[in-house]
Amino acid sequence: MKNFYEELRAWLDYHRDDRPLTFWRTQDKKEVDFIVGDEIAIEVKAAELPQYRHLKGLIAIADEATFKHRILVCQAPEPRLSEGIEILPVKVFLEALWADTLIE
Repeated sequence: MKNFYEELRAWLDYHRDDRPLTFWRTQDKKEVDFIVGDEIAIEVKAAELPQYRHLKGLIAIADEATFKHRILVCQAPEPRLSEGIEILPVKVFLEALWADTLIE
């Protein structure tokens, strides 16, 4: 997780982007690992086959705000969409991040 934070922070610093990089958590312990500005919510899991329980925080945050992207980054073999959430393999996410197709 620390390396993932550092990658996001490096991208923001490289682009001289001053959007905050925060996290989100409810009183009932639903959480999202990273919030970039008010546009992108990112959850990071080690799972190869993500399950519904991995999406709970990203589903819950949609009740609080509208995000351009809600993303689960994991070890899935292929990108897919579930419950309006982009499920991306780590490599695909990092390639999209540095190609500037996720955060604008």
